[in-house]
Amino acid sequence: MAKTILILRPSKDMAAAAMTAVERFQKVSGMELTVYRQNINQAADAIEAGKIDIIFTATTMERSEANVFIGCLERSKSFPFIIASPDNAEKLMSAIPADKLCKAKNDFSLEFIFACLRNLLTPSNYKLDARYFKSILTSVMNVVHRNTQLTLVPSQVTEVKAEESTETIAAVMTFYGDGIYGSLTLLTNESVLKKFGQTILFLPPEQVDRELGMDLLAEITNQIMGVMRNELRDFGWTLKTSLQIVHSGDHFLNKDTAPGASFKLPFKLDNEKFDLVLRYTTYQVSMQEIEINMDNRMAHIMDVRLLNLAMDVCQSTLRGSFGVDARRQGIHAAMTKPHPTEAVYVFHAGGWQGEYTLAIEMDYATAQLLAKRVKKQDGEDLEDSETQIRVFSTMIQKMGQEFNRLSKQFGYSFEQVYSGAAFSDSAFHSLIRSPGYFLQVPFVIGASRIVLCLGIRSDYAAPLFDAWPLVATMPGFTQEPAAS
Repeated sequence: MAKTILILRPSKDMAAAAMTAVERFQKVSGMELTVYRQNINQAADAIEAGKIDIIFTATTMERSEANVFIGCLERSKSFPFIIASPDNAEKLMSAIPADKLCKAKNDFSLEFIFACLRNLLTPSNYKLDARYFKSILTSVMNVVHRNTQLTLVPSQVTEVKAEESTETIAAVMTFYGDGIYGSLTLLTNESVLKKFGQTILFLPPEQVDRELGMDLLAEITNQIMGVMRNELRDFGWTLKTSLQIVHSGDHFLNKDTAPGASFKLPFKLDNEKFDLVLRYTTYQVSMQEIEINMDNRMAHIMDVRLLNLAMDVCQSTLRGSFGVDARRQGIHAAMTKPHPTEAVYVFHAGGWQGEYTLAIEMDYATAQLLAKRVKKQDGEDLEDSETQIRVFSTMIQKMGQEFNRLSKQFGYSFEQVYSGAAFSDSAFHSLIRSPGYFLQVPFVIGASRIVLCLGIRSDYAAPLFDAWPLVATMPGFTQEPAAS
């Protein structure tokens, strides 16, 4: 669908930057754009007819000109997005909805104009084209070869439905921001990790144990995500990486249950499996997100309201899903190293104000006990791990969705980035790294115990709400900073 851009009375430099940005956006998006470079009198009819999608106004408007502009907008059949300089924004603020007005804090450079076009005009559920995947494939091959001198052999990229994986190694890294969010999952086996240990650390295979192999895979996944971000940046997408998960074991099921399109990028490494699954969803970026990105906020605050909300939601979900009362125990620093577990269920969400991770860990017996309370009437075989995953995937989804809903009362707006489940009747090793502050909160259910793992990072809340100084001084609490 064609879109129309209006640049009100641009300077010569701004006009040149805007046209270059438009040409670049058309090439990467395939979308047709029409550009008007006019004053308010020339553009009045088009504005009132609702034919303008985005208006850039950097040159200072006199009050009379601003009044004419406001009058045109009030008569318009639909409000366009307006990107205004600070002084122009002040004149327009009272007449324009907050979700339609962006107060630009920097100059109207090519990069800024392009970012506005990319963020505001890319539709939800936009499909990445073949150029994206080709560049990612090449980059992944280069990363592995640079680190290991081993050669990956790629196969055809295919779109797949969300599926369970039974590989002995699974690594997940999530990303979000700038209109896109999703996850990159790497599926392989222990033999590949031992080869990595030999080529990267020059160790004999028998010395590459599970924990060392997981650390190696986490680092390789980091680098793969780094080059993927660089490649997508060339197409106009600026991403933040967030949650990282690595699971390793002899037998477990792993499944990404979040919405979005999934594509498998399969490779062979000396005839061993080394597959990537890229899942993503695009969304319409808000004006607030554009403004917050211009601020480059870096504060990491543990908003006490979100901390309390997470614990309340955990208790209420356990009560609603299983009819059990969970008693909260103390707050501890979370483990950010590989550790044995039998069941892990994760929900991760992010947005322009920050991000959070909710994860539940428990043993096999506790999962059986809770699942029986849900499935006792339908006669399903509770030994089936697929059934277990379905029960607890629903539980963690409820927790995350309720958290997203209730957090709006504090001004937060989160998008689901990832939800996943890993389950085995024998222990596997798990590693979860979440940016910001990462805590563990044990809950007791009768004679059983589950652990809520909670990661929180907010650059939106005022320091008044920062609970970290209090939490970090609790008796018995040892600070272990989470990955950033």
